[in-house]
Amino acid sequence: MTLLKLQFTELAGILGIDSQSGNGGRIQYDQKIHFYRAWACFAEHAKAEKSFEITELPRFEFNGTMLDASRNVIFDPNGVPTAPLNVNASYQSLLRRGH
Repeated sequence: MTLLKLQFTELAGILGIDSQSGNGGRIQYDQKIHFYRAWACFAEHAKAEKSFEITELPRFEFNGTMLDASRNVIFDPNGVPTAPLNVNASYQSLLRRGH
């Protein structure tokens, strides 16, 4: 396991990472959520390359929860989602249950 000396800098509007010869590195970020993105990018590139420099602008102004609202999924009485094999039969089943 190799330990790297990293420098962390909070800098408005920029997300940047770099490493020179695998001796250490720099992570620049604007918000906490950007720090985690930069940290993940640094770890990914540090495994593959000794020297790298990457700068990107954050893509979103707001970060939050994303819910998956998949279609054609029916919840059974136990609450575990199951995908219907026959959509028409599942629809009929829902009608019989009174939904």
